[in-house]
Amino acid sequence: VIILVLGLGALGYFFVYPAFFGEKTTTEPEAGTPVTLPQAPAAAVPEIPAPVVENPAPQAPAAHASLFKTPADETVSANVPNAPGATFLRNVIQNETSGTPKLKEVVLTNDDGSMLVSSELLSALFPSLGAGSFENDPTVFSYTAQNGSYPGLALKVKSGVNIEDAKSAVSQIESSSGIVSLFLTNPPASSGAWKSGTADGIATQYVVLGSGFALNYGWVGDVLVISASYDGFKEATRRLR
Repeated sequence: VIILVLGLGALGYFFVYPAFFGEKTTTEPEAGTPVTLPQAPAAAVPEIPAPVVENPAPQAPAAHASLFKTPADETVSANVPNAPGATFLRNVIQNETSGTPKLKEVVLTNDDGSMLVSSELLSALFPSLGAGSFENDPTVFSYTAQNGSYPGLALKVKSGVNIEDAKSAVSQIESSSGIVSLFLTNPPASSGAWKSGTADGIATQYVVLGSGFALNYGWVGDVLVISASYDGFKEATRRLR
């Protein structure tokens, strides 16, 4: 009897039960098939614009420091209009006469009270000189004698600038038509040839522009001196030494 019962149970489990309820199946992933997971989109990296590098504007000195070791006979201030023209000195330096020659230093300022820097001065008078070679604080002067007043200027070469390169750049003044800008009255339109000379032991280059008109320039160490008067050149260089 026990054997019969066991046989009927086995028959039911293996044949009858699957016929009514079906076989139990399991689904497994195929071997070797990779599972691809969706990737999150990469975060956008904002573009950072390249910095714009600008050449800084020349900084005006807080106060003028004269290059003269022996002070001028007189020091005056004069306001310069914005964007001065080539002949602006005629509006800021008085053309006067004096029985006793004198040297006057003229401190030039802009409308806002800041000092006129060398680049502004040279851009108006001698654009070809290359203002980048000089310190920002020019010394401007006027030599007055019996026959009138004659402007001039002294510029110190910046530290680190090769003096010979500066001298080479300054020599371009000899081919400039703007040399008449330094005179308070109009010299003749034509000029003679440039010549070499000396003034109290200082080597000079000069050109005669007619009776009473001659432009002179030379060097006292690393200081350039330009003057519309030979006597004014000598007096300025004397005070620089």
